[in-house]
Amino acid sequence: MREGRPVGPGRCRSAVAADRRDHGRRHGLSLVELARFGTRVEADLARLALEAEGIGAVLMDTEANSFFGGGGLIGVRLMVLDDDVDEARRILAEN
Repeated sequence: MREGRPVGPGRCRSAVAADRRDHGRRHGLSLVELARFGTRVEADLARLALEAEGIGAVLMDTEANSFFGGGGLIGVRLMVLDDDVDEARRILAEN
């Protein structure tokens, strides 16, 4: 059995989460589109390059791209946290 903090209605919110708020916006927690690719393979290669450098990234619209044959009709979006966007752009430019 895994031990840790309780999860559920009795759990208190962290003060750190409250400190991240600034006029309704949470810093560092917003995803932004870094790039758009015609195929999932291209997007996965870029995502893996970022993750190799320690930058988390997610792909969006992969299912829609596959449904339409992956021919670029619906691009696959590569998303990163807004705090990581400058470093991620630099990494992709080098690769």
